[in-house]
Amino acid sequence: MSARFHPVETSEGADTGAADAGSVRKTEVVSAGEPPNRSRTRFGILVAKRHAQRAVVRNTIRRVLREAARRRAASLDRAASGVPLDILMRLKAPFPAKGDDRTWQALKRELRVESDGLLARLERVVRGGRGPERGSRRPVADPTRSGA
Repeated sequence: MSARFHPVETSEGADTGAADAGSVRKTEVVSAGEPPNRSRTRFGILVAKRHAQRAVVRNTIRRVLREAARRRAASLDRAASGVPLDILMRLKAPFPAKGDDRTWQALKRELRVESDGLLARLERVVRGGRGPERGSRRPVADPTRSGA
């Protein structure tokens, strides 16, 4: 973090214009040293309450996504070659889906595999290799039809 917010107490000589009770506090920004290295990849993780009602589930999802992001950050930095990346990872569907009878460990493993796959695809796109366009999928061969 490049700067942190520190409350200024009224006893430090800050004139708040309020009563002496100190009900209003000013905040100052204090630099915490060097500016951040902006050649790094930053991740944001968003897990909406509408898709995961329980806080335990939301926190677990964040933990799994954060670990996947941490493991991929260095390779994404190399792929971007010094260009700063801001990546937002968000849950788009309810987790776990209604009627899902898989174990919690299996759901976490599936979430990790999917997040790793998406980050790998992003890395290929950042390197310059085009990934599949959104909505386009490779045609799947129908096993009932013969190829001849």
